[in-house]
Amino acid sequence: MQPLAEAKRLTLAGRFSDAFETLNAGPINRADAITAAVLKSELLERLGHHGQARTQAEDLVNSRRISAGERSACLLTLARVDIERGSFQSAITHLQRSIIVALAADEHERACWAQMRLLGLVSDRSGPDAAVPLLAELRRNAARAADPRIVAAVHLHVAQVDGKRSLLPSARRHVRLALEMLNGNPNVWLEAVAENIEVAIAIMRSDFIGGLQHARRAVELAGQSGAVNLYATSVGNMGNLLFLTGEYEHSVEYLERALQLFQPRSDQHLGVLDAIARTRLAQNRLDDCDNLFNRIDHAEYSAEHQDRYAYRHSLLNRANALARCGSVEAALGQIQLAIKAAESSADVLLFHLAVLTKAELLLIASRTIEASEALGRVTPSIAQQPPDVYALYERILARAVSIDNTERAAQCHHARARRNYETLN
Repeated sequence: MQPLAEAKRLTLAGRFSDAFETLNAGPINRADAITAAVLKSELLERLGHHGQARTQAEDLVNSRRISAGERSACLLTLARVDIERGSFQSAITHLQRSIIVALAADEHERACWAQMRLLGLVSDRSGPDAAVPLLAELRRNAARAADPRIVAAVHLHVAQVDGKRSLLPSARRHVRLALEMLNGNPNVWLEAVAENIEVAIAIMRSDFIGGLQHARRAVELAGQSGAVNLYATSVGNMGNLLFLTGEYEHSVEYLERALQLFQPRSDQHLGVLDAIARTRLAQNRLDDCDNLFNRIDHAEYSAEHQDRYAYRHSLLNRANALARCGSVEAALGQIQLAIKAAESSADVLLFHLAVLTKAELLLIASRTIEASEALGRVTPSIAQQPPDVYALYERILARAVSIDNTERAAQCHHARARRNYETLN
C-alpha cells in the first residue's frame, strides 16, 4: 500500500502518530503532494506541533491547487490551533468558513468535523439551547456523510454537552450508541474520548472506583492514538480522580504531567492549574494555593475565557480559598460571578455548588436570612444532583439549623451528610 493511502487508513483508525510516521516514511507521488501536505498539517496539530501545523495550514489554505475539501480541512486545523491558544473568536471564524467551503462542495464529512467543534464552542459559552440549530444541521450532514465514525463522533459530542448539563442517563446512552457504531469501524481516538466522558460521568455519580478503571483505559487508548491533547486530558482526569479518593500527592503528580502537555493559554491549562489549587486547598497549603491563582491571573487569559467552562468553575475554588483565608466578602463576590456564569451557560452543577457555597458563606457572616433564601433556590432540585452535592446540602443545613439552636435537627442533618461522604469514600 502507498504511504499516503496507508496514512489515511491509520488516520481513520485514530492512530495519528502511526499515520504521521507512515506519511514521512516513503516517497509521495507528485500528484498527491498537496493532499499529503494537508494531511500532514492535520496530523501535526493532533500530535501537538501547533506552530508547524498552523504555518503549513496557512500556506495551503490560500493555494489555488487544493480542492474545496482540502481547504476546509486546513481551516479546521487553523481553528483547532486557535482553540488550543485560547483564541476562540478566531476559531469560530475559521470553523464557519470551513463549514461553508465544505458544504458548497458537498463534502459533508468535512463539514461535520467542523460543525462538531463549533457546537462545542457555542454550547460551552452560551449554553446548550444556543447550539440546538447547529445540532440539527450536524445530524443532517452526518446522515448524508453515511460514515459510522462520524455518527459515533456526533453521539460523543452530544454526550459531552449533556454531561455538562448533568443529564447523565442521556450522556451514557449517547456514549453507548457511539461505541456500538465503532464496532467494526475502530477508532482508538474516539474510543479514548468515550472513556473520558465515562470518567466525567463516574465523577458526577461519585463512582470513583469505576472512574479510575475508565481513566486508565483512556490513558492507554490516548497513548495509542498519539493525540497529545487527548492524552493530557486523560492524565488530568486520572489526577482528578486521585484527588477525590484522597490521594493528594499522587493527584498532583498526574496533574503536573498534564500541565506540561497543554498549551499555556488553553482551557485545559487553566483547568489543571485550578485543579492543583483545589488540591493544595484541601491540604490547607494556602500559600501554594494563592501562588497558583496568581499564575492563572498572570497567564493573560482573554475576556473570551470568562464564559468558558474551565474559567467559571475556577471561580468556585477561588471563593473557597478566599473564605479559608478569612476574606468572606471577597469570597461572596467570586461566588456571585460563578452563579451569574452558571445561569448564563445553563451549567446546572455549577449553579447548585455555587449557591450552596454562597449559603455557607452567608452563614459564616451571620446573614442567616439571606442564607435561607439562597438555600431555597436549590432545595426543589437538590435531589436530582450528584450524591456529593446532596451531602454538601445536608452539611450546610446542619450549620443553618444549629444557628437557630435546633441541636437535634442539626445532628440529624450532620449525620446524613457524614453517611453520604462515608458511602462515597
